[in-house]
Amino acid sequence: MPFADRRFRRLASAICLILGPGLLLVGWAMFPSVDSDNTVWVADIAAEPDRAATGLSLVIVGIALSLVGYLALVHLVREQHAMLGDIGGGLALVGTAALGALMGLELAMIESIRHLGSSAETVTLIEAIGDSGAVVPLWVAPFASTFGLVALGVALIWARTMPMAYGALLALGTVVQFLGFFVVPSMALVIVGFASMFLAQAGIGVQLLRETDEEWDHAPTYAGLGFHRSAMI
Repeated sequence: MPFADRRFRRLASAICLILGPGLLLVGWAMFPSVDSDNTVWVADIAAEPDRAATGLSLVIVGIALSLVGYLALVHLVREQHAMLGDIGGGLALVGTAALGALMGLELAMIESIRHLGSSAETVTLIEAIGDSGAVVPLWVAPFASTFGLVALGVALIWARTMPMAYGALLALGTVVQFLGFFVVPSMALVIVGFASMFLAQAGIGVQLLRETDEEWDHAPTYAGLGFHRSAMI
């Protein structure tokens, strides 16, 4: 692989691993509501439509950058746990891309709420859109991305091509934010989950910035639970 290509891929991966989850964290922190009750959700959005639209726009950009970051995670585990990395990466990529489509639809819903307000008719419209045949298949996306990112976290722990803490934080944060969205709707859980995922991926991104291009091709291993490199693979 030409030197310039290796360096570009390493640096682009590092930047996306830092910026992608960072934008997701900021975007969801700005978003007014993750309430599962559509009436409450519409009322919360109607009260702060600009904040909701800005936050969701950041989330969409964060999703796009995160897709590149997930490819980098697959690259890091390819020499020891390629199968788990490929399965996790595939699920994460497909699920996250579908989530991007859902977020785009939700952004359109926010604009409708901005103009129509929080009336009963608006709630009915939002529910009809969410239950439409074209949208329902996209609701498998959170499950696919959750399983995929947990698998990538486990693969990182087993491969030890990054400090094990990063893989653990990625897997744990993924589960926590899923719980915050779909099990016990809570913005606090969502923020904690994305903060954990940010720490994991940004930490990996910083490590990639410090690595050489040779280490990008053949990742070093890390000893134990810490940040000490033990050998080159």
